[in-house]
Amino acid sequence: MKKIILVSGFLGVGKTTLIQKLLEELIPEHYVMIIENDFGEINIDRELLGGYELVVKEINAGCICCSLVGDFEKAIVEIERDFAPDAIIIEPSGVADTSHIVNVSMALDYGYNLNSINLIDGVNHFLYLDNFHEFYKNQILSANTIIINRTSKLSTDEIQNV
Repeated sequence: MKKIILVSGFLGVGKTTLIQKLLEELIPEHYVMIIENDFGEINIDRELLGGYELVVKEINAGCICCSLVGDFEKAIVEIERDFAPDAIIIEPSGVADTSHIVNVSMALDYGYNLNSINLIDGVNHFLYLDNFHEFYKNQILSANTIIINRTSKLSTDEIQNV
């Protein structure tokens, strides 16, 4: 089955590192496409993701899930038509409202199985929750897989609280 893997989380939480690990698993047997939009980090990410035979589709005019929902859907349609990949990895901006991406991805009828992964910064979780409550909570609730990162800096009790 084809896959759409949405990797979300706030800036600096390790999205690109996770994508590198996913690519190591997927590339040998699958044709993979990446859609990314992370303000100011696209060139850095491209360098970090280098060494893989894949196509990166950048959506630069704004957040792919907020102001460009239509363009995001158009990008998926173009990708399916032009490349027909086995997997699409989506790395939205760290400040994305991912529920729109999830809704659009689920509405598309190309036989993709959606896995929405949200990375949480264990150290800054409560700070983000306090300052970006609904927005931050939306990213977490839109995910079907949650990974708590930076746990080595936390006690067992702190990890449990997160």
